[in-house]
Amino acid sequence: MMAMATMKNVTPLESEFPKSLSLYDWNLENVEESKKVAEALLPSGICSLNWSRTTIPEQANAQGLISLGMGDGTVEFWIPSFSAESGWTLEKVSSVSVSSSAVQSICSNCHNEGKQLCVGCNDGTVFLVELNDLHNPEVVALTKPGMNSEITQYV
Repeated sequence: MMAMATMKNVTPLESEFPKSLSLYDWNLENVEESKKVAEALLPSGICSLNWSRTTIPEQANAQGLISLGMGDGTVEFWIPSFSAESGWTLEKVSSVSVSSSAVQSICSNCHNEGKQLCVGCNDGTVFLVELNDLHNPEVVALTKPGMNSEITQYV
């Protein structure tokens, strides 16, 4: 499986095209046999994407967590699910504002079931996002704008 999303607008004409998050059943042996299995429309294009193996206890069919970094400084959280009856689905569960600058990178911590994300923004700020409650993520600033990646605290 592969997740793909439309990037943020680079030229004025791109704002006319719909933005989406798509899941593909990707065939590495014959790419032509690959097919889109789920799609959700987005309000705008993304800057970054991370698909982690995060455990979602209340959703038995969940296949991890997709985090989308947006141009307005928010991170959106989507749950890809699979069941024999419904096939693949995508559900947006929440979002959190981390900065006023675009979210350029997202990395999940694989040592704690993906319950923490490190988020880097265009202005040089870095944030830790705690996902113990997916509907109310907690954001902790690790740097401030202009600090040139000097870490101010460890969590």
